[in-house]
Amino acid sequence: MSRNYKNYRSPSKRQIDNEVKNLISEIAVFFMLEKYKENPFFVDGEMLRDIIIRIDQRVAYHRIFHNGNEMSELRRAALLAYWIVKYKPIQCHKDVDMPYDVNCSIAMHFLTSAASKYAEIKNGKRVSLNISKEYIDRAMYGFKHWDISKESMMCIVESIAGT
Repeated sequence: MSRNYKNYRSPSKRQIDNEVKNLISEIAVFFMLEKYKENPFFVDGEMLRDIIIRIDQRVAYHRIFHNGNEMSELRRAALLAYWIVKYKPIQCHKDVDMPYDVNCSIAMHFLTSAASKYAEIKNGKRVSLNISKEYIDRAMYGFKHWDISKESMMCIVESIAGT
């Protein structure tokens, strides 16, 4: 094992707090897009902190073991989606009619948002991803019931983005 890996330093509390605020804002955008008039959901900030640290650790691991190369934003989004599906930091206060588990839906939102931004940068213009309902249904089923690895989640977002 590389000596540098043992010298990992976690982000500062301030950096983590900023990331948590950004994530909560993104989650709020998701709920607005889904047209929820009230917010029946609770977001566990401590769990989000743990997710942020785990992503940062994986990014550091990638940098060390891949000759200093930075991890792409697509892959970071995949890690975020993975940990959201795994930890389920969003809970519902009351019965809400949702076609899918809320954490799986938010994970898909992060994946498609990152893929859309990547495609826009790559093509120099806004691009429609044209993801079929069947694909969404299968992915959501997989998120909820299958044992999807971090690397599999990275492949999913890269396939959505067309890389």
